[in-house]
Amino acid sequence: MNTRGFASVVVLAGLLIAGAATPASAADEPLITSTGLVDGQYLGLLNQLHPIVSDDVARMDVLVDGAKRWGSTGWPIANFRVPFRLAEQDHEVSLTLRAFDVDGASAEATTRVRVDVLRPVLTTNPARGTVIHGRTEITVLPDVDDLAQVVMTDASGAEIARRTEAPWVFSWDAIGKSGDVRFIATDRAGNASDIYPARYSVDDQGPVLSMAYGIYQRPGLQYLNADVSEKSKVKRIEWYVDGAFRGTGTRIRTDLGTKIRTVPVETRAWDEWDNYSVQKFGIRLDASAPAVTAASPGQNALVRGSKISGRITVADPAGILQVDMLGYPVVVDHPSTYSTRLPVGRDGGYTFFWYLRDRLGNEGSFRRTVIVDNTPPKITKVTAPASNAKVPATVKTTVAATDKNGITRVELRVNGKLVLSDAKAPYNLNLNATKYGTSFTVAFYAIDRAGNIVSTSRRTWKR
Repeated sequence: MNTRGFASVVVLAGLLIAGAATPASAADEPLITSTGLVDGQYLGLLNQLHPIVSDDVARMDVLVDGAKRWGSTGWPIANFRVPFRLAEQDHEVSLTLRAFDVDGASAEATTRVRVDVLRPVLTTNPARGTVIHGRTEITVLPDVDDLAQVVMTDASGAEIARRTEAPWVFSWDAIGKSGDVRFIATDRAGNASDIYPARYSVDDQGPVLSMAYGIYQRPGLQYLNADVSEKSKVKRIEWYVDGAFRGTGTRIRTDLGTKIRTVPVETRAWDEWDNYSVQKFGIRLDASAPAVTAASPGQNALVRGSKISGRITVADPAGILQVDMLGYPVVVDHPSTYSTRLPVGRDGGYTFFWYLRDRLGNEGSFRRTVIVDNTPPKITKVTAPASNAKVPATVKTTVAATDKNGITRVELRVNGKLVLSDAKAPYNLNLNATKYGTSFTVAFYAIDRAGNIVSTSRRTWKR
């Protein structure tokens, strides 16, 4: 029994008996007058309920088909809604709101509603990623037929256009735009789709051309090739050389003349939308072989060993295609530096013969001759105390040495360590013997210009 209604009847009866004419009080209002919905209304996943209730309502229960679905502990409630289940999708249910006052008295209101808790899913035509140009019609294709509106925005969320009925067609001028547009659809139940980013590729510029093999060419009749960058399709390419039309397509054959110069070349290109572009190039004619800018060893340098190393640095404006050395392996130490090792035998002259070729086919060579010297020098005479001799504080010594390619220096080493050297004959080496204790060993060395070394036997000197 609704005790609140009974109390109202008692109060009303008392007023009639008393014969007093007073206005109705707020307590005469029903606890709930309406769910705030109409029969047949669609309710979505994020529904909002706004029932009509009196000020006496303290809490509210939600019933679906007579079964309690959810109950509150207070009133009013922000974002009051029905927690529908996926199994109820597209079903009509009885939605009952039962209101309670602080004394526990209750009243209820019921409405038949249809459940729709699925968000719309969108695609577009043209599909995302499509290359578009200028004013383009984009049709939004939802997976449901109960949309209430579709909003088109840019990447920042700023609204571009809004449609409230099918067909969901948007006419959009893409020129100068990034191509990143988004759509969000809302169905009649208030379910909003996830944001659908279209991200089209806007083509409002002509093709971009570059010279496929750089801007260097040999004189005479040559092919000119273009690399093309274009979002859509290339419709036409025209070539102009020295201001005159020479052909179409990505590749032409034309006479660049024999004079070494920079030839003016212009390409004009159109895409399928008739976007137009012009690129100008200066083709530099090159008839020169690659140049060697550095080489080692030096010309006629003295070297030694069974294999000798050679290295060159090569420069060419068109780029290096090939560096060989008479069939011996060549190592690329750097994009412009090359090295090899040449096996040698007896002493004498050997020549590095480098073959050079640039990317245009210009060929050349470079020679570098070195002198191999694997013969050590000779020490012909040493004037110095004999082994086991007792020596004074200062020991004066003289060394005589010869070599067919010349002596670089002679050395005096004490206990195996270098202490004195002389690079000019006659070779005088005067030793301060007081630094080395009462007994020490000495030996004399001669080094030739190729780096070959010879030494005497060790002598022991005493103090």
